[in-house]
Amino acid sequence: MTACRDCQRYQSEPPRRRGGRRPQPKRLRLPDDYGGEEDRLSALPDELLLDVLARLRCARAAARAGLLARRWRGLWTRLGALVFHTTPLDPLLAALARIAGPVGSLDIAVPEHRRRQARPTPARISLLLCAAAGLAPAKLSLCIWSEFAAVELPLFDRATDIALRVRGGRFTLPAAGDFPVLDTLSLDCRHIDFVDLLPRCPRLRELWICDREQGSVTVHSESLEELDVYTFVQLQRIDIVAPGLKKLRLNASDGINRSEFTLSFLAPALEEFTWQCSCHSSTDTFGMAWRLDSLNLQTRQVIPGQNQLATNSESSSVQLQRRSHVHVLWLYICPLAGWSGAEQNFGQEISRFLFTKFSVLELYIRTGEHVYGDMVLHLLGLCTFIRKLNLITVSTTSWVSKPCSLTCPCDQPKSWRSQSISLTELKEIDIQGFDGKDHEIDLLEVLLRCATMLERVTLRLSSKVSQSDSDGYLKLNSLLKAYPSVECKFSLT
Repeated sequence: MTACRDCQRYQSEPPRRRGGRRPQPKRLRLPDDYGGEEDRLSALPDELLLDVLARLRCARAAARAGLLARRWRGLWTRLGALVFHTTPLDPLLAALARIAGPVGSLDIAVPEHRRRQARPTPARISLLLCAAAGLAPAKLSLCIWSEFAAVELPLFDRATDIALRVRGGRFTLPAAGDFPVLDTLSLDCRHIDFVDLLPRCPRLRELWICDREQGSVTVHSESLEELDVYTFVQLQRIDIVAPGLKKLRLNASDGINRSEFTLSFLAPALEEFTWQCSCHSSTDTFGMAWRLDSLNLQTRQVIPGQNQLATNSESSSVQLQRRSHVHVLWLYICPLAGWSGAEQNFGQEISRFLFTKFSVLELYIRTGEHVYGDMVLHLLGLCTFIRKLNLITVSTTSWVSKPCSLTCPCDQPKSWRSQSISLTELKEIDIQGFDGKDHEIDLLEVLLRCATMLERVTLRLSSKVSQSDSDGYLKLNSLLKAYPSVECKFSLT
């Protein structure tokens, strides 16, 4: 939440004059002191005045409203929702001491201090947490950018929603006590013991975790239904036991530790998930060096026959009831020039991060105009159970340091054109960015030959197809005619 205009103006320290004295602020003349116009707002009931102050969404601005008239003074301490934008710690503690509580929501942001000497000490952070707990908020949001040693996190008995964005902080827990009504918890901190914390949250349904240091995620919860995990260090361990978990989102932006990574997962009720992982695995097995840059395993919602218009007898509500989910593995692959590193098997990289089979394989390949058929067939050999293949290719060379040339080894060996893979489950192929080049047609021919139960092929042609010679078009047309049982569709991208 950004600071309001008053916060931006008044929270910064006023500049000192060369003489060292600060300029004295001018005293605001109050209408009831100096016989100004009649103050009609002050005649309103407290409930209406509090509603006006609540719309400011800033405790500082609400407190300054007391300068308008004595009638407004101190009303801000009775607000149900209190927001302190980037408020320095000393005035913040003084303000919290004036509030009786309990409050509906408490939103606090302590400004960052670049000088280490000016950063709040753990003892003062503890005072702030205790002051916040004393107000018994139903909803708490706390943002502290400074680093500090471990402090004890108080128990918030009334809190149903807690968000702690304390990137440099570490928390410990009291020896006893629970968060009895906590429903939603968001944590962005350096350390907290989830093994100790989660059993104290018997009603927790939604959990959001940002891991910047540990590289290990352990979540055991009987009540949890939604889990979001974002890691900014190499992931070493995942241990999830959540019988009621329905939605899972995991993002490993720094990848996984290949030598130490372990996965333990038990969530039988899981319906929707997204696992994103940076890989940076490279191999030169397929003639040239390719890099598997990222991996994404997710569920997608589909409607049977979604490419067809609903009939009059089938309403949209009936279609909604027929919706189902499919598991999709999405891989982002690009060529790698000048690589001389250790060989890393794509299959091993994929298997580390999978806990379920998927029915759709989606490959996004920045080709640089290189031949990629051998690599695609290798990946299909690892996933012979898929029912649909989505192949998206981008052939631009503007960003490639070494685009394909006449002497490029990307099509060596050529034996991939005679490969035989059992793809009896494959029903549908969708290729986007099809240029009509010989190696693309050769790959399509292998797919048609291996997928004996194939029902549909969709080719989304690039603009280059219309500029190619007629031989490529005739070859493609002849190939598709050889498989009359397969429905073929064409479109321009």
